[in-house]
Amino acid sequence: MLPEAFIQRIEEQLGPEAEEFLASLEHPPSTSILKHPTSQLDYTGDPVPWNPEGLYLEDRPEYIKDPLLHAGHYYPQEASSMIVQHLVDRLALPPESLCLDLCAAPGGKSRNILQAISSKALLISNEIIKSRRKILDENLIKSGYPNFMTTSIHPSEWREVSEMFDLVLVDAPCSGEGMFRKGSVAAEHWSEENVQFCAARQGSILEDISSTLRPGGYLIYSTCTYAPQENIEQIQKCLDLGLEPVQIPLPLAWGFSAIGDQGNAYQAYPHRVRGEGLFFMVMRRPGGSERNTASLKPSGSIPWPIDIPDGYIIEKRDTEFYLMNTRFQNALEELSHLKGESPQGHFLGEEKGGHFIPSTFLARSGLLTNPEHVEFDLHQALAYLRRETFQLNNEISDGWYIVRFNKAILGWMKVAAGKMKNHYPKRWMIRKRW
Repeated sequence: MLPEAFIQRIEEQLGPEAEEFLASLEHPPSTSILKHPTSQLDYTGDPVPWNPEGLYLEDRPEYIKDPLLHAGHYYPQEASSMIVQHLVDRLALPPESLCLDLCAAPGGKSRNILQAISSKALLISNEIIKSRRKILDENLIKSGYPNFMTTSIHPSEWREVSEMFDLVLVDAPCSGEGMFRKGSVAAEHWSEENVQFCAARQGSILEDISSTLRPGGYLIYSTCTYAPQENIEQIQKCLDLGLEPVQIPLPLAWGFSAIGDQGNAYQAYPHRVRGEGLFFMVMRRPGGSERNTASLKPSGSIPWPIDIPDGYIIEKRDTEFYLMNTRFQNALEELSHLKGESPQGHFLGEEKGGHFIPSTFLARSGLLTNPEHVEFDLHQALAYLRRETFQLNNEISDGWYIVRFNKAILGWMKVAAGKMKNHYPKRWMIRKRW
């Protein structure tokens, strides 16, 4: 049951279209996935028009039973949200861009950004809720991209940062009206008071984050609601903060509705767009400037052959090894002084008892040069993802192996004295039985 006050407001907003819009909320949402650009999937369906890696599925599969999901070869994502990848691509950021996804968990829009930016760019994905940060870490490690770091820094702390980012995405906490047909919870918790509360919080977040944009840097602001207070009225907030609108023309066939008269804001309505209720706008800080870069000297190396990406080094801390970005070292050093968890680099592994113990990131990153691997069938792969152990081919010698399914990397296992030890992360394991 939709709230009566919501229905009345929609009738005022949409006029003659309100009936068709409200009827669309009675239909089930579409099922869609975001593919990794290099993945080869058996799934078929209609392409998402605004994202070359987006795919609509006719039915919702049991994702948990597909090892390719766990391998990060695709990510279930609502189709409207995939427009973020198109926006970042259209903005044509400099190759060496520093980007921030402020409210990043569970990680879908961070993946959109990673699939659009240069390998020389760096994405900071921020999430202040600890449990959601763990989900964010998992999803981004599974993506296979090395050019990201995660943080847990409260939005108010970002006021201390000045002119750092070429792109900031604020997918703001909102009243969730755009998710009404995904379940009854959002509608049950909706109230006009909550809309006003969310709008005030969003305005505060924009104030907190606006100073972090470099001259010439872009802000993408989005919500999953239809409320004007949370959407179009935030444009004025951005103008008051000294930002200017950026026109992003979209094909009419995509169905997004232009909001306002600046040409920089759009709303997805489910009776027009095959997706949920995303709103977005694009703003820019006037001007332009050159970025100062710094470098670190490597302080360690792991005992296995590794292809270190340009702009990175290996840093050793006691017995642990980390992949560190050097291109944006000045910025990362500045973030380390903020309250919260600042970027720490990617953990590659540690020395223990005279042996090197590799991390899951090292396996998933694809940075190792010709690592030993074992190919599992579907039954074996699912058992591996449940952290089970089982009998292996007697011809497999002792050592570390990357476990693959259909050439997709799942993680590590170790063989010792002919016995397998499963090193798939406990926090990621499949717990469901069937």
